[in-house]
Amino acid sequence: GAADARAAEAARLRDALATGQIRAWFQPIVGLADDAVRGYEALVRWEHDDGTIGAPDTFIPTAERTNLIVDLDRVVLRDALDLLARLPASQHVSVNVSAASLSAPELVAVVEQALETASVDPSRLHLEITETSLVHVTDKVQAAMRTLAARGVRWYVDDFGTGYSSLTHLRDLPIAGLKLD
Repeated sequence: GAADARAAEAARLRDALATGQIRAWFQPIVGLADDAVRGYEALVRWEHDDGTIGAPDTFIPTAERTNLIVDLDRVVLRDALDLLARLPASQHVSVNVSAASLSAPELVAVVEQALETASVDPSRLHLEITETSLVHVTDKVQAAMRTLAARGVRWYVDDFGTGYSSLTHLRDLPIAGLKLD
């Protein structure tokens, strides 16, 4: 039944992660004043064996339900930093961080290790959390965000205006900017 279908989808996603079918694609971020590329936003895609591309809304719910979202986030972070290492120093890459990854105790170590492996200036990495993820911001998460911000990583809130946060809710967080819904 439905439970079997969910288990099969989770197994396919686990295999896709293991075989490199889950990858980041990059959408340019362009300055309106001069049409110059400022950086890129990492978007996750599933490239199936048959060449079709799975959009995130077809597999992210499974990833979140099975906690494979943390592994997926790490793949996208790695791909993003690989690209960032090849880009001009003036450009950045934005990477979404799921609520599960945000609250993972190893968040700081994972991001620091990825930055070190790629030899990238941390200020060129922009981590984005959704406004709805802010409900998961515990004292430990806040400390992790501050630690990464102190290293130069820039935090942004994506989809601001879709949840129940207020600007006062953000004052305790090291947020560099908001992306309005």
